[in-house]
Amino acid sequence: MTKEILKQASDDLIKLFSRALKGKELKITFNWGVSEKTVSEIGGRLIEDFILASLPTELEIELEPFSGTFINCNIPKSQRAMEDIGFTWLAPDGNTSIELLIDVKGHNETKTGSRPNLASIRKCKEFYSRPENEELWIFYCRYTPTVEKESTDTNISYKIEDGSFTDKGMFLLKSLSDRNMDPANIGSGGQILFARENNITLIDRDRKGMLDFLDSLSDHLGKLKEAKKKKK
Repeated sequence: MTKEILKQASDDLIKLFSRALKGKELKITFNWGVSEKTVSEIGGRLIEDFILASLPTELEIELEPFSGTFINCNIPKSQRAMEDIGFTWLAPDGNTSIELLIDVKGHNETKTGSRPNLASIRKCKEFYSRPENEELWIFYCRYTPTVEKESTDTNISYKIEDGSFTDKGMFLLKSLSDRNMDPANIGSGGQILFARENNITLIDRDRKGMLDFLDSLSDHLGKLKEAKKKKK
């Protein structure tokens, strides 16, 4: 997969998501007082749900054309899928077809240092060992919540920020720099946590380079486990 084609795919994804979501403000009302923790925790899930409801419809609207062609949209039913939504996309050359897989990560802009979970190291190794006709993007959706209380009701709005629709909001997972991915000893084989999410750096890395990096994370976690055993 050439860098030019991947850049065209990224640009088309940014255009699609921007067209469907930019300037949108999601609102929800509860008939009881809601804690600050709840406001933060449900925001990402609500935005993800809104995206899954909005994007398939957006493809049916004929507005400004894309560089390539979105052929279809797929929302996986399995909870084990790495992506939240996927598209089959035909490149402008008319010959190259790619599965664009998108993992939606919501980020409350009023919070810092949350280090959200990006992906399973084991699943990433399996993914990047497969053929190159599919790629995984992260849509890092930045939002700002506003809370208004009226009598017994709590009105919450989530404003999707424009910074979500840039190359630092929609990017290939393999392009995220080492300093933005921390290993954590969670689950089977470990997890990748999103580190320094307010200072994202993107690098040029191919699938082989990503596999090498994932191996280094596994090695690091393995050494930590051994060191822990020796202390007991």
